[in-house]
Amino acid sequence: MSNELVITDEITILIEAIKEEIVKGKQRIERTIANEKTTTYWNIGKYLYEHLLNYKDRAEYGEQLFKIIAKQLNTHSRSLSTAVQFYET
Repeated sequence: MSNELVITDEITILIEAIKEEIVKGKQRIERTIANEKTTTYWNIGKYLYEHLLNYKDRAEYGEQLFKIIAKQLNTHSRSLSTAVQFYET
């Protein structure tokens, strides 16, 4: 008598249910990541916008600020500017 398990219809259904759950889990993870990115960039825009309000009388301040912060964060100043626009809308 063999100890090897035979793949029955019941086991096949179980395998398909597990595969489906894996796919759904990955989709939930991707949605969560997208939501967190949105929240993060909105918050970045908020911080920058609120800071810039204190210096609104200095025309070039924002551009210089974005360059300094972008360099420190190893990102692009355009990304920071876009985050502010995103927050404003």
